[in-house]
Amino acid sequence: MSGATRAQKVRLGIFLGVAGTILGGTLVGMVGLAAIEKRDEYPVRFEGSVAGLSPGSPVRYNGIDVGRVDSVRIDPKKPSGVLVTISLVEGTPLRDDTVAVLNLQGITGLKFIELQGGREDASNIEPGTEVPSSRSTVDLLTDKAQSIALKLEDVLDNLGKMTSGDNAKSITAILTSVDSISASIARILEDNSSSVATLVTDARAVVTDVRALIATAKTMLTSVDGAIGRASEWVNPADVQDTFGRLQGTLGRVDLTLSGVDDAVKNVRNRLSAAETGAAIAAFTGLANSSTDLVKRADSTLLRAREDLFRVLDAVTEGAESFAELANLLRDDPASLLRGKGRDREVPE
Repeated sequence: MSGATRAQKVRLGIFLGVAGTILGGTLVGMVGLAAIEKRDEYPVRFEGSVAGLSPGSPVRYNGIDVGRVDSVRIDPKKPSGVLVTISLVEGTPLRDDTVAVLNLQGITGLKFIELQGGREDASNIEPGTEVPSSRSTVDLLTDKAQSIALKLEDVLDNLGKMTSGDNAKSITAILTSVDSISASIARILEDNSSSVATLVTDARAVVTDVRALIATAKTMLTSVDGAIGRASEWVNPADVQDTFGRLQGTLGRVDLTLSGVDDAVKNVRNRLSAAETGAAIAAFTGLANSSTDLVKRADSTLLRAREDLFRVLDAVTEGAESFAELANLLRDDPASLLRGKGRDREVPE
């Protein structure tokens, strides 16, 4: 290949010069803009490792890029901590309750700083004020996973100890015994299956009988209630109450009479001599005894009247039942009244 001509060399030189000028201007512009751009810087202190975070990593506030990480260095006052300087766009509002959290950026392992919090009623902090840090959800989950892994490891170790050596023999013996017991129960159930079935059938029959007995008892109670109701229709309770009231009034008047006799005896005793008083007392005593006998007879008469009344009530109840049976008979077979045929009935005494 022949050498380049002078014109080609000139054109190449012009191209390189223009390209270099453009590249240099671009670099100078970028550096100049970065140098003259006003930003707010805040220090952030993290405890532990910040692997994946480096200068230039983004800083986000509620998911929006608001700055970058300027520097990452060991805290000279506390070597276990890391001091990170972040620079935010000028005017980015940070409240006194804002915290910085490390979060993962995708699956690459790179991290960024997420600013969280900021109540409306909280006050702003000035640039240069340290922003407190907080542990991220990922860190908390990692710690929980490590704690769970440690506990699982302890459980597995304990299980290993329980199932080793003599314990393994004991567990095997227990399982063998359980298997034997299960087989015995199965054989017993198989041998006595007919007895079990009979027992279940008998139990069902008993339940059926109990239900029938309950139904019969309910029917009897209903019949008794109806008989009482029919008796109350035939007998007027007001008349019965009036009869007892008159008898009680009679006894009350007798009691008043005895009280009057007692007062009269006292008056006569005060006015008469001893002999006369004795005679009068004897006479009045006889009168009192007669009155007492009268009261006793009235009381026995009242008792007999009550017994007679109860018998009347029973007779009325039986009569009501007889009339009810007659009505049912006539309703079922009206012709029986003409034929004169019917079932034998018991006549109450």
